[in-house]
Amino acid sequence: MVSETFSGKLLAFTIEADGTLSGQRVFADLGPDRRPDGVCLDAEGAAWVASAYTGEFLRVRDGGEITHVIERPGDMAIATALGGDDRRTLFLVIAEMRPEDMGTPNSKGRIEHVRVDVPGAGWP
Repeated sequence: MVSETFSGKLLAFTIEADGTLSGQRVFADLGPDRRPDGVCLDAEGAAWVASAYTGEFLRVRDGGEITHVIERPGDMAIATALGGDDRRTLFLVIAEMRPEDMGTPNSKGRIEHVRVDVPGAGWP
């Protein structure tokens, strides 16, 4: 899974036996306003993705259905990770800044966490 940030899309690939990628396809088109950034997968094949400029963390199924939205208005949603002993802790990486503050002393961030029903897949 790859975030194509400025197109608003999540891309999926087939992993071949030798580790190469093939079969690129659109997993989800999040529309013109959402900018996907960090992403992780759960055991049902859905993706948790940070939408940087809207301050949202979204759970998205293959095809684009959004099943959950966690909002952090006024902040930038940067990345997600599923972890903890049972892989049901969703870590949310949040930047407390505006896009124009990137790389300046005005930027700072934090990590929050929430519990989710579906555990993580694979190994982050």
